[in-house]
Amino acid sequence: MSADFEWRIGDDLPERDPEGASRHARRWQRWLAVGVVLILSGIGTYAWWRHRQRTLRLAEAQVRDVARLELRARREGDRELYLSLQDENYPRWKKAQEDIPDLGPLPLSARERMTAVDISIGNSRVVGDRASVEIRYAATLPSGARASFRAVRFYRHASDGRWLHTKADPTYGGETVSLTREHVEVTVFSQDANWMEPLVSALQETMYRFCELSTCRQNLPLKLDLTATLDEDAAPDDGTLPAPFLVGTPEDETSLAAWNTGLQTFALDLLIAREMALQSTEAEDGGIFRERLRAWFLGKLGLGEPPSPDVELLRDALDKGTWIPVQRLWHLSAGDARQPLAEEEIDLLLAFVEQAYGSAAVASLIQTPGDSEHGEAVLAEVIDVPWRTFERRYLAHVYEMSAERTDALADFNSYDLLLPCRETLDSVDLRVTWGLRLGEEGLTLLSAGPELGTSTPVAWSPDGIRLLLVRHAEEDGGLYLLSASHPAPRSLELVPEEGASSNRVSIDEIGWSPNGRYLAYRTSGAGGVDGIVDLETGEKTPLDGTFAAWSPANAGLIYGEPVPWHWAPEISVQTYWLWNQEEGRARRLAQGYAVAWSPDGTRIAYASSEPAVRVFNVMTGETETLLDKRSSQQALDFTPSLSPVSGRPFELAWSPTGEWIAVGATRVGEDGAEEGLIMVVSSRSYQVLGRQMGGMYDLAWSPDGRRLTSITVDDGRLNSVVTDLDGKILIVEQDQRTTWSPGGEYLASVGTQEADQRLRILDADGAERQMFNLGDWGWCGPLMWNPEGPLEEPAGG
Repeated sequence: MSADFEWRIGDDLPERDPEGASRHARRWQRWLAVGVVLILSGIGTYAWWRHRQRTLRLAEAQVRDVARLELRARREGDRELYLSLQDENYPRWKKAQEDIPDLGPLPLSARERMTAVDISIGNSRVVGDRASVEIRYAATLPSGARASFRAVRFYRHASDGRWLHTKADPTYGGETVSLTREHVEVTVFSQDANWMEPLVSALQETMYRFCELSTCRQNLPLKLDLTATLDEDAAPDDGTLPAPFLVGTPEDETSLAAWNTGLQTFALDLLIAREMALQSTEAEDGGIFRERLRAWFLGKLGLGEPPSPDVELLRDALDKGTWIPVQRLWHLSAGDARQPLAEEEIDLLLAFVEQAYGSAAVASLIQTPGDSEHGEAVLAEVIDVPWRTFERRYLAHVYEMSAERTDALADFNSYDLLLPCRETLDSVDLRVTWGLRLGEEGLTLLSAGPELGTSTPVAWSPDGIRLLLVRHAEEDGGLYLLSASHPAPRSLELVPEEGASSNRVSIDEIGWSPNGRYLAYRTSGAGGVDGIVDLETGEKTPLDGTFAAWSPANAGLIYGEPVPWHWAPEISVQTYWLWNQEEGRARRLAQGYAVAWSPDGTRIAYASSEPAVRVFNVMTGETETLLDKRSSQQALDFTPSLSPVSGRPFELAWSPTGEWIAVGATRVGEDGAEEGLIMVVSSRSYQVLGRQMGGMYDLAWSPDGRRLTSITVDDGRLNSVVTDLDGKILIVEQDQRTTWSPGGEYLASVGTQEADQRLRILDADGAERQMFNLGDWGWCGPLMWNPEGPLEEPAGG
């Protein structure tokens, strides 16, 4: 069976519904139109988006370029260019940038821990006429590690088409958050809260440790505010700092640790400033001491390396005579040429205070007035120890620290004046030597230490390049010669080998020949002798008496030996001998009480036993009487007595001009009162200049021969009086011993009483040019002027 299909040609298709077809056509047309619109809209949107992206990228690039330009201007110090890129629409912002042109990566003490900082521009973001730029800081720490920080800056698009650095958008940081511990409160933006949280706990611990050391006096808690937006000056002394996101938030563990150390250091500085009751830790005076005290705190709190004094530098300073006196350390400011040495000395001083009196004594120094005029007095008050006691102990410590050096006095010839002092502390004799350069404002410590083992200067060579020292020791005492060209002192070995080990050189009876070759000396103890040593060959020549005076012109000298009792009742009468080094023999001169050479070395004046004043001519052998017995008794109006201080009834001094001979005589009354008379005698006349209370101790002419200094001792008090040749009193120095400078321009005066230990430099008219407090040393002297000095004018004089 099959199916048949029939197809008729010409037959029409079946008819359709006309209304349905029309609806279909209209629907198709609408979709077509929508499609076209969508396509056109998409193309427009894409074109707009592409244009916008290009515009944003261009704007972002422009903002980054401005940021780079700012960095370059700051790096090159182009202040004008830097300020031209700041937004003037916000005057407070612009003013802040004028005051602080270099904001830096971290406005904390962490900045000082970075050896190098590389700054680069990160992402930028533009929204309307505002933009932000990320700044990245890659810092190299002293350890060599790299720390990375990220900060944000804000910019505004100005009407002239420029992008300008503007104030921060406060909404960027979020809300303010208070991070609180028991005694610490830190305010930050929520942007920085999470990473800042653990740092607040570390602050609490730092503050506790600080207060354990210093016994904090200021009220707690410690408040820090890290929300300043850089559009006005932050007040670091009040604990206000810029928001971290504006200056650099940490991006890794290394940078977080650096931020933690920096924040704790800042808090420490704030605590120190509060305890010092100062508005700032910066001050015009004493800045170096405060900075080293701060370094000590940093070391104690683990925020820095503990200070360790450079012993070699300190020894070198002692050797070269550049040591800064303790009293000057309080007043040195940052930038002083002596700052490196001052820092080491202060570190040594603080280390000694901590060792001797404990850490609390050092920490308490921050509670002293920052502008204290006498820091040493404040230190003594803080540690509750008299300054004199503290100074002695400290100087002994310095001596021990510097014991390995060859000699502390090696640079002696660079000083105008040397002054040895001695004092007893805790039953221990201490000796120090100060050096003074008139052009400087302070004394320099040249040596210090216990008496045994310490060398003390006793005489300067006439040419100024050698110094005679006496060493105080149990078995190795004696005289030593120190040369400016050789740092090691040379022993003169004056004590005879057969003498007992207790022999000592008497420093009161030595004399240097004018040509500097010979030295007259006297030893004491068993086997003691008097003699002369040739400093070039070491050859020693014994004397049969006691050295009296060298001739100013040749190698001759005078020595004396006591007259036996059965010859003369006065035990002070001496037989004087004139000894000639070249001839190697002595001849008898005369008997008397005192002798003095004329300036040219041709004549010798002596007070004879009669008494009378006579002159012996070395060249002719003739003797001339200037003041006979009768005239002497008339002038004196009393019978001379032995001076309790000099052991002689007379003192003689020939004026540098050769015209006058000064004569001093002592009278002791029945009631024990002492009186000194001074007169001048010439070949033609004599004149009494005046009388003074006390026994005569010494007479000295000014180098120009126009003034005479007399030194008397009255009731244990030593006084110096300067008069002219008419007897007019020009200068009176009570409880002072004075010495003329080689040229006669100045008079050095040192106190002889413990209550008034001062060194004063006076001009020839008595006006004070300089004054130095010697810290109440028990006794200082003798004053020793550099024979080639003074090297310069007094500081401030």
